[in-house]
Amino acid sequence: MKTPILRKYATLLTTAKAIPFSLLTVDGVDFITGATFAAGDIQISIDGGAYVDTANLPVAEGNSYRLILTVAELTGRRIRLSIVDQTGTKFWLDTDVIIETFGNAAAMYAFDFDTASVAQTGDSYARIGVNGAGLTSLATSTNLATLLTRLTAARAGNLDELAAANIPTDIDTLLSRLTSARAAALSDLIDAGRLDTIFDSILENVAGLSGAAMRGTDNANTTTPDNVTIGAIANYVDTLEAANITINNFVDTLETVIGTPSGASLSDDVAVVQQLAAAVKLVTDELPNSGALTSIAQAANLATAQAILRKLEQGIIIGAAVAGTLSATQATTDLTGYTDGQLIGAVIVWTSGVCNGERTDITANTAAGLLTYTAMTLAPSNGDTFKII
Repeated sequence: MKTPILRKYATLLTTAKAIPFSLLTVDGVDFITGATFAAGDIQISIDGGAYVDTANLPVAEGNSYRLILTVAELTGRRIRLSIVDQTGTKFWLDTDVIIETFGNAAAMYAFDFDTASVAQTGDSYARIGVNGAGLTSLATSTNLATLLTRLTAARAGNLDELAAANIPTDIDTLLSRLTSARAAALSDLIDAGRLDTIFDSILENVAGLSGAAMRGTDNANTTTPDNVTIGAIANYVDTLEAANITINNFVDTLETVIGTPSGASLSDDVAVVQQLAAAVKLVTDELPNSGALTSIAQAANLATAQAILRKLEQGIIIGAAVAGTLSATQATTDLTGYTDGQLIGAVIVWTSGVCNGERTDITANTAAGLLTYTAMTLAPSNGDTFKII
């Protein structure tokens, strides 16, 4: 196989870098001089493409010939020249030349062999240096003394650990001791610490709630309110007497006070629990301090309240459109008090009016209750209800 000739990618050849080749007599014995070339005698194929005539014809150079290729003719990885005598009686033996390119990402070799090299001779010696230069310029005794003072027994022991390759063994020992029960205990401690932070913030920031019944990390009451236990609150809600607060007012109060659940950060979680705690306090403030509760007169309204409570437990926010901006992309609502942008990403589902059943995603909200969402088919009206999930 012929050895390829290297030439720089897409670079016009000079006379000095022209493609050299020799021609032999038809019997392959002697070199041929004085050959003349016509169109079709010299053809080129780039990267396996069709053969075409070269832009230039060869020029004699002693017992051989040279050919200058153009920029376009050197824009391939491997280039093959076919040198064939087209006359009836051949003057030379057919031959070919293979050229491979360099110096470009599209070339056969990306490295540019024309790049000047940097002399490497003596580099190692220059870094070590003669006495007083390079590494030998270091104040050996002083630096060694400093190193020895810093290499304490504890640090030496750590180095011995590395040298003895005990790290995998130590990791295996740690994993064997970190049983699933211990891992669960660690998780509980972490979660407990987080909950304690939330509860401390509630007791500290919610007006009138300090000393009220709260649950600790073990789910036990930390205190007990007068005449009403935390465990009994569910029963009070199921049998809430309309004497001191109507069911409708109770529902309105919950819808006003309860905030968005499941915040994206600890501060958001604290705000949600504060709102929930405040709602429970508003309800328990209206409960009788003693005596049995009477029957419910407004069973229909109670069912509504219970349904809303279930939705709140599931993290669903309930609201209604009010007078203001009401369009297919925006609605003024009764959801005031939420931080700007707090509801972005939630889904609003309309539950009454012409938009009943239609849902879309919230793209912006303001503390004044204005919701912006992806365009719907219709616009809601004042009083149309919705839920946010």
